Amino acid sequence: TDFYCDSSSYGNNTYSCSITEYSEKYYNGDSIAIKILTTNGNAPQLNINGFGNIGIYDDNTEKPLEANKLLYSDSASLKLFPIATKPPS
Repeated sequence: TDFYCDSSSYGNNTYSCSITEYSEKYYNGDSIAIKILTTNGNAPQLNINGFGNIGIYDDNTEKPLEANKLLYSDSASLKLFPIATKPPS
């Protein structure tokens, strides 16, 4: 894991968080662990530090994540997201 966000919010099907150490844009290959406090809707997105929304995909596919794949089970729910500024090809 390259970066960790222990406080996220969820609205309009987007997980958002701030990470002080994260630079000025997304980089392919970065991995970010985020504490999830809400189960996702269909085709959720991720927004770190207000850099803009990027899609969350099933592992190594171009398929957007389906609803209820990121399940909130308790306040320690931690999910790892690999960053790709475009879907894998």
